[in-house]
Amino acid sequence: MQLSQAATIHLDAVPDQNFDAHVDVISPTASLDFTAGWPIPRNFLLELSLAGLDPRLSPGMAATVRIAVDKIHDGTVIPASALFRKSGRTVAYRRSGSKFEEVDVEVLRRSGDEVLLTRGLKPGDQIALKDPTLAK
Repeated sequence: MQLSQAATIHLDAVPDQNFDAHVDVISPTASLDFTAGWPIPRNFLLELSLAGLDPRLSPGMAATVRIAVDKIHDGTVIPASALFRKSGRTVAYRRSGSKFEEVDVEVLRRSGDEVLLTRGLKPGDQIALKDPTLAK
């Protein structure tokens, strides 16, 4: 991460709009959070500057901030829960008519509950979030 890097802010209290921002300050030293369990996380202070003002904003609002550290072209992002291991392969299930077909996929990156694929699926494909081959 670096100064002036672009960011997008989504506020829980203003769900109809995302706000553009950029990184203004990055603390050079970490603070330790002893209340968060083991291993002890190291947190860095990060300050952002909003690109514009909005009268609906006020201090203390909960927000989710996304900072793009890299751009991948021609990738597809899906929920991690839509990936399955079958016979040593990573697969997803794509809807084909009224059924699902097994598709081999290649994972480039994982981030929390999302996965970036480089092949196998394309934007717009409908996928299963649970393994449709398992008995109910």
